[in-house]
Amino acid sequence: MLLTSGGRGPLTVWLPDHDGLNAGIARGGLLFAMAQRDGPTRLFVGDVSRQDLLEDWKPNWNPNRAEFRQALSATGPGSPTGVGPIQADFLMLNNPHQSVPRERLAIEVSDNVAVPWVERVTRYAAPRATGAWVRNFSEAAGTVIRELLYNLSTHPFAPIARLPDLPKTGRKAYVELYSTRGGVNRVHLVVADTGHGISRTLRPKLRQLRSELTGATSEALVRRLLEQTLPTYGHAEGFGYGRIIELAQRFGGSVDVLTIADDEMGGTIRARWSEGKVSTERLPTLECRGTVVHATLTIESADEKQDNQPELFACANQG
Repeated sequence: MLLTSGGRGPLTVWLPDHDGLNAGIARGGLLFAMAQRDGPTRLFVGDVSRQDLLEDWKPNWNPNRAEFRQALSATGPGSPTGVGPIQADFLMLNNPHQSVPRERLAIEVSDNVAVPWVERVTRYAAPRATGAWVRNFSEAAGTVIRELLYNLSTHPFAPIARLPDLPKTGRKAYVELYSTRGGVNRVHLVVADTGHGISRTLRPKLRQLRSELTGATSEALVRRLLEQTLPTYGHAEGFGYGRIIELAQRFGGSVDVLTIADDEMGGTIRARWSEGKVSTERLPTLECRGTVVHATLTIESADEKQDNQPELFACANQG
């Protein structure tokens, strides 16, 4: 809805008149995605037009706003509004890179937003978990968000030699945090942008290193990135996905990537890391604008791991 060429065309959506299902749709971020589309969007619940629901999801919430901080500390399901940008199970940031200084983006969103939100969700999903386990789990989620936002603040919109700069009006980014409960309790951490895409960003760095991978396909580059077999370049660069995968492995999670291809075959590359294995595929008919990274961490085993708590860890880039 947000990052494909279909996001620019008109869209009409009919939802059933079913409160429980529509609350789940809201928690899954679909109302947020509809509200942020470039193209015109009409929403119906049953036979009734509900454009007001989309309006609730349009504000440009960001961690520097006092209202945002107050809302984040609110408690109870549906706080502070029944259907709004912040709920007990769902939280979104629209274009945080436009409202927070680049050098502070990762820390502000991670420490002031992601960690307290994840801690609250985890205490609810695993009430018998020790405080130390919850803090470690929440800090792990914060590290994932930090790494993804370090990438956002440095790579997607940066100028690339011999390519036109992205128009400023098109430089959009979204952060979503949500939880799912049931057979397995998970926290989902999503960062999306309308930038150059992973392979187009990697190639100039590989060219500087005179790497044979400079001419590799987009699918091959994304696979090598998740396998952590790319050559390293610069200080602390190229290791962000490795940290994310390490934490996903530690907490029974996964990492999914959707990114635009820059080679002659075109389309979009979809890749997944799960249980130590990487899979990739090319979607030739899907035109993605930029990159989506969706990481999950599992809360399910919190009660069982109280006696085997993971050590606290620090992000090497922090500070």
